[in-house]
Amino acid sequence: MVDAKRSLVLWDIDRTLLYTGETDRQVYREVFAEVVGYPIEFLPARGTGVTMPMAIRTMLVDNGVPGGEVAEMLTAMVELLPKRLAARRGAL
Repeated sequence: MVDAKRSLVLWDIDRTLLYTGETDRQVYREVFAEVVGYPIEFLPARGTGVTMPMAIRTMLVDNGVPGGEVAEMLTAMVELLPKRLAARRGAL
């Protein structure tokens, strides 16, 4: 169990706390191709100030995913992205 008195949670929505270089964008490319089944053409803009789910939803729509499939693919990507980013912790 996490001791709330000793926990620090940082939310880097605008990239002011962590510089990721191209690592996060590469992970987005890989996860998109895995979930959607074709390479991504349009990546989310950098530093937009939106949450990851909002950025992914826009990314799916902007890359031609049919509306009826967006919710399912969004869920899959939201589950995969943090795991894949964590696996590249050393590169971040």
